[in-house]
Order: sequence, then C-alpha cells, then structure tokens
Amino acid sequence: MKESLPDYQYYQSVFRDTELPFAFVDLDLLDQNIAAIQKRAGAKWIRVASKSVRSVGILDRIISKGAPFRGIMSFSGAEATFLSQKGFDDILLGYPVWQESHIEAICQELKNGKTITLMVDSPDHINHINAISRKVNVAVPVCIDVDMSSEFPGLHFGVWRSGL
Repeated sequence: MKESLPDYQYYQSVFRDTELPFAFVDLDLLDQNIAAIQKRAGAKWIRVASKSVRSVGILDRIISKGAPFRGIMSFSGAEATFLSQKGFDDILLGYPVWQESHIEAICQELKNGKTITLMVDSPDHINHINAISRKVNVAVPVCIDVDMSSEFPGLHFGVWRSGL
C-alpha cells in the first residue's frame, strides 16, 4: 500500500492560525524528492539553480547530499558573491554580469580560493572582465554563451541573446 502524502487541505488545516506571510518546507518530502532525483540522475551531475531554491539552508541540504548534486547556478553577481561567502563553491553565474563592483567582488572570492565561473556573451564582455581581473591579478573562469539559434525562411528558431 502506497503511503499517502500530505495534500493542500492538510497544510491548510495545519497552518490555519498561522499569520501570513510565512514560509514552510516539509523536510521529509524535500528529502524524498532529493532521493528520487539522485536515483534518476544516474551518472549525470546536477547543478542546482539558486533562482529556484531561494534558501541558503535548503541549498546546503541539497548540496550536502553529494552526488549527483554539484555546484550552484546563481542568478546574479551579487548572489554569486553572497553564496560564496556563505560557504558554497563551484558557482556558475547563469547570466552575464557587467557591474564592475560585482565583478571585483567575485574576483576577491576567486583570490580567496573559491570557484566562480562567469557567463559571457560578447567579446566586449570578455574584455571588460579581463580588464577588471587584471587590476586584482586574478584569472576569471568564463563560460561562453553561444547563440545556437537558426534562421529559416520566415522563421527564427531560438532566442536572440548571445552575440557569440
């Protein structure tokens, strides 16, 4: 017999008298979900997207389970620095960052031994990061966002993002 999982009505009754707004995570269900993903992942690595998990505690719980979870894809330069300073490593910045102060902060994390990879989508962006990183004498790893869209008569298949 399959175990019955809590549903909306269950949580609605449990939190009936709880003042809003509030956040709640059923850690038993989270752990079941983590185990299911581990089982399905096989030999593939999974980088957790922080824009989908907005809690340091939950990110830590997921990453600490080990394989296949490895690294975080962060949403912004400031968030990458924040997560690095909270003890996370192997961070891929999912979107290009241009703001000099954010790149400088990431460079400092790199100097402190952290692994943070910046997304780039134009030669100007690469040159900008390179100029900032030279000031603090650190090499910045980059991931190149390549435009893989296709043009067909009357149709553009894909997105217009990367200039590379």
